[in-house]
Amino acid sequence: MTKGVPHPAELRAEAVAAVLAGMTLAHAALQFNVDKSVLSRWVSAAELQPVATVKRPDLQDLIAHYLELGFRAMIAQAEVFGDPTYCRSQNASDLAIAHGVLGDKLAGVAATAQALGLLGVPLATDSDQPQLEATGASENA
Repeated sequence: MTKGVPHPAELRAEAVAAVLAGMTLAHAALQFNVDKSVLSRWVSAAELQPVATVKRPDLQDLIAHYLELGFRAMIAQAEVFGDPTYCRSQNASDLAIAHGVLGDKLAGVAATAQALGLLGVPLATDSDQPQLEATGASENA
């Protein structure tokens, strides 16, 4: 390029990216037809720029938030479905579907709560089996 003429931003970005990816300054300068000292300044400036990072929400926080919203929705649905006036105004088949879906969801929540020891007696899981066998309490003993 002619001295004093600004280099296109795209050329700068490609040349700097090549060096940052491992290409030597000399090789990149030849490939992009740029003076080695100019390319060196571009790379130094690029290395000083902080890389913008996007903070990703924690997966556990997302799951907890989703569950909270889901529980609130299920509670609101249960309150609506528990209103006799509402139930009498609904088509029987639609009400039966809503009742079945809500029942299935509540059963799933209850089973999970029980497995976690939050409700009733915790359910035995497959991971509990080796402990039972080790203590001599297996079914085959």
